[in-house]
Amino acid sequence: MATEQQRNPELQLQGLKIRIEQWRARRVAYERMPGDLREEAAALAQVLGASRVQSVLRLPSRMMRPSTLVRRLSTPMTPAARFIEIGPLPMPDLGNSSTVLELGDREGRHLTVRVAGGTNLDVCGLVSAFLRGSR
Repeated sequence: MATEQQRNPELQLQGLKIRIEQWRARRVAYERMPGDLREEAAALAQVLGASRVQSVLRLPSRMMRPSTLVRRLSTPMTPAARFIEIGPLPMPDLGNSSTVLELGDREGRHLTVRVAGGTNLDVCGLVSAFLRGSR
């Protein structure tokens, strides 16, 4: 027999709110919301409406768009990188010139690297670490 919370979407929403707040309290910065929480929010949005779920759960509006929900629910989760160590790469001395490298991935993450001439930075390692975290 179904419990009262399973039958009442408003009670489900309040329970989900508590679990999301618990996750927020212990998450690592920029860590994606776990799939089970996103799936439950998407299911409740179908019943209660995206605006209601978004406001109660304090979710960004982009997360409640149908195309985003479908893409995120079908995309496998990858663990968030907690630390990336980058070794130096000798670069030729280009005087006062500088280079800007901008990257983005399908998840909407962006990386901008500004390198001044004569800087020792392992750009290849940095890009590789960024792309590994995108899979």
